[in-house]
Amino acid sequence: MIQNKNKLRIAFRVDSSKTLGLGHLKRCLSIAEYFSKKGMECIFLISNNNKEEIEKYGHIVFKVNQTHTEGIMIKKILEKEKCKALIIDSKRKSILKIIKSVKDSVKVVLIDNRQFANHADLAILPGIREQFGVCPENCLVGLKYVIINPEFKQQKIRKKKNVILLSMGGSDKKNITFRIVSEFKKVTSDFKLLVILGKFYVGENKLRNLISNDDRFKIIKDPQNFPHLMFECSVGIIAFGITVYESVFARLPIFVISHSNENDISAKRMANCNWFKYLGKYNKIKYKDAVNEIISYFHNDQLLKMSSYNSIIDDKGAERIANVILQIIHS
Repeated sequence: MIQNKNKLRIAFRVDSSKTLGLGHLKRCLSIAEYFSKKGMECIFLISNNNKEEIEKYGHIVFKVNQTHTEGIMIKKILEKEKCKALIIDSKRKSILKIIKSVKDSVKVVLIDNRQFANHADLAILPGIREQFGVCPENCLVGLKYVIINPEFKQQKIRKKKNVILLSMGGSDKKNITFRIVSEFKKVTSDFKLLVILGKFYVGENKLRNLISNDDRFKIIKDPQNFPHLMFECSVGIIAFGITVYESVFARLPIFVISHSNENDISAKRMANCNWFKYLGKYNKIKYKDAVNEIISYFHNDQLLKMSSYNSIIDDKGAERIANVILQIIHS
C-alpha cells in the first residue's frame, strides 16, 4: 500500500480474539472510517491475525507483540510514521505501560477505559454516567458516544412474530448458548430461536447434536448480515456489551446476561434505565426460570410494542468521537 507522509495519521491499538471477541475492533474500524473520509490515514497496531480484515478497509497494519517491550515498540512506530494520536480500545493492565511510553510523543485517547483515564489526554466512555461511577475530568461520558455498526443505518424495522434472537458474542467462552438452548429444547410452546454463533465459538457440533431435527431452532455461524437479523426478530437474548446498544438502536426488546464481574456491575447499573431485562451473571442464573420468563414475555404483544417503541441512541457516535479527537490533536 502506498503511504502518503503528508496526510494526518492516527494510530489505533486494539485486538480481537476468542476471549475478547470482535467488538473492540469493529468499534475502532467505525472511527477509522470517519477519519478516512476526511482524508486522513489510519494505522492499526495489533497482536493477532486480523491483518487482512483491517487492510481491506485501506488501513495500514503493524504487528506488535504483547511483551514488556510493547510500549517501546509502539513508540518507535508512532514516531517513524509521524502519528499525531494513539487511540487505545483495550482494558489490559499492560496498557498503562504503553501510555507511559508514548505519552510524550502523541496524544493518547482511551475508549471505554475509565481505569487508566487519569494517565491519558482523553477518555471517551460510551454509555450512561451511572455505568461508570465517578469519572476524572478528562472523561467524556454519554450515550451520544456509543458507536453503532454502520450497517445498522441501512436497515428498516421488519419484526417477525415468534422469532427470538440469541447472541452471546464472538466466542461465548462460558458456553452460555448451550445452556440456554438446552432449556428452550424442553419448552413445548411454539417459538423460533435464531441462534447466532460468533466467529470464535467452538461448540457448534455439540449444539447441533442437541438441536437435532427440531425446526424451531436455526443456527447461523458468524453471519455477515447480523444487523438485518436483529431488525427482523421480536425479542433478543444478548450478552452484555456493544450489542446491547445496537439492540436499543434497533428497538429490539432484550434480555441480557453478563459473563464477567465487571459486566455484571455495569449491567445492574444500566438495568435501572429500563432498556432491558437483566437476567444476571451467567453462573448465577436459573436457566429454566429465565427461559420461562422470556417465553412469557415473548407471547405478550402489548409488552413487545411498549418496549420497542423508541430508540435513545443514534448513529453519530463514531463521528462525534472522531471530531473530539481532532480537537485534542489541534489544541
